[in-house]
Amino acid sequence: MSPDKVYDIFVVGGGPAGYAAAIYAAKKGLKVGLAEKDKPGGTCLNRGCIPTKTYCASAELMMKMRESGEFGIKQSDINPQIDFSELFRRKESIVNKQVEGIRQLIKGNRIDYYEGDAFIESPEKVLISPKSSDEKIFVDFRYLLICTGSEPSGIRGVEVDHKYILDSTDILSLQELPRSLLIIGGGVIGVEFAMIMSVFGVKVYLVEILKRLIATEDMMASRIVQNRLKSLGAEVYTDVGIENLSLSGEGVNALLSNKKNIVVDRVLIAAGRRPVTNMSDSLKRELVNEKGFIVVDDYLKTKIDNIYAAGDVIGGMMLAHKAHYDGEIAVDNILGKNHKADYSAVPAVVYTHPEVASAGISEEKAKLKGIDVKVGRFFVASNGMAMARNATEGFVKIISEKESGRIIGGTIVSESASEMVTALTLAIKEKMTFDNIHDLIWPHPTISESVGEAMRDIRGMAIHKVGI
Repeated sequence: MSPDKVYDIFVVGGGPAGYAAAIYAAKKGLKVGLAEKDKPGGTCLNRGCIPTKTYCASAELMMKMRESGEFGIKQSDINPQIDFSELFRRKESIVNKQVEGIRQLIKGNRIDYYEGDAFIESPEKVLISPKSSDEKIFVDFRYLLICTGSEPSGIRGVEVDHKYILDSTDILSLQELPRSLLIIGGGVIGVEFAMIMSVFGVKVYLVEILKRLIATEDMMASRIVQNRLKSLGAEVYTDVGIENLSLSGEGVNALLSNKKNIVVDRVLIAAGRRPVTNMSDSLKRELVNEKGFIVVDDYLKTKIDNIYAAGDVIGGMMLAHKAHYDGEIAVDNILGKNHKADYSAVPAVVYTHPEVASAGISEEKAKLKGIDVKVGRFFVASNGMAMARNATEGFVKIISEKESGRIIGGTIVSESASEMVTALTLAIKEKMTFDNIHDLIWPHPTISESVGEAMRDIRGMAIHKVGI
């Protein structure tokens, strides 16, 4: 069987890793093919980051409107209500515009795009089943880049029926709000939906089997998020599991391990994500580990010399920006650049209100690793712009190695934390110390000044913090 086309690089998966890698490779002058079974943009654009942040934006605006009295605005005529059908249409419009934008980027970079299921038969063959026809397409390539991403994972013993018991894809497809919602899982997905739905007027129950919410983040950040959710009317249960779920009339009856019984309209399973692969059994045996992830080296190469992998399918931090980075690193190494992946400064954001953003290593993890650290702290309640915006809840914490003074991590909990974390990420990536950055000029008035104050506090030099 002769191939229909031969490529320098063929990319399987059109999410953040795949489409970014394909465009990057095309700009490097390579002949590139790209296959995606759904729509370009992957989970992040179609079923994750962008849809949820559209909802987050409405929730944040509603919270601000409810605080209008704090800004000297009479509240008598302000009673914001969510028009969810209109918000759903807005979300779909934003996603569709972004999808079309990526299609145009793919076309503009002269990448051959295949919309259909791609099955990896061997290190030399990929078989595509196009959506538009029954005729299969066989392509050949010098290098293969696997970017097949991830999908929502379930909970043992709980069946997602996509009607009453939902995953994160299902809940973004709802065109009407439930009256009540049980969220199982207090990680990033769980707390974001808990906050969105609580603001929209849904009665939310959030259950997390670990001792605290967003357990990968700073402990103080967890407390702030949990307290905010409770202030919005959500019932939060940590260190609690699910003993039984059963359908009850038009809803779900849930028995918790603390013996509390809850009846809700819908249940959201927010228990993380699992990798997706679509390849022959012989390739799986060679490339995939016991957890289903493709194993790669520091250069994102698999055990087979001409096959690379990037994004969620290789594990680690399942984030769109990390996947995008992976895609370009893989292409660089296909081109012989010997570019080692560096994950020491990958920023992560939880889009609650206030936002939680972090990069590098946390104080807790540093201590577990036996790293002697010095910590700089600053509470945004002392920041002038935070006061002006009525956004005084939160803090900045910067972690540095005590001996070298190098910045190795930190957390920002604040309004606009997602926009400020890049400064921290740069400091970690470039191995900066207090001496490199203590006299950096921050614009005034901004909440970002809090980052500078926390960095100065490492040496007890914060201007707007009383020394102890």
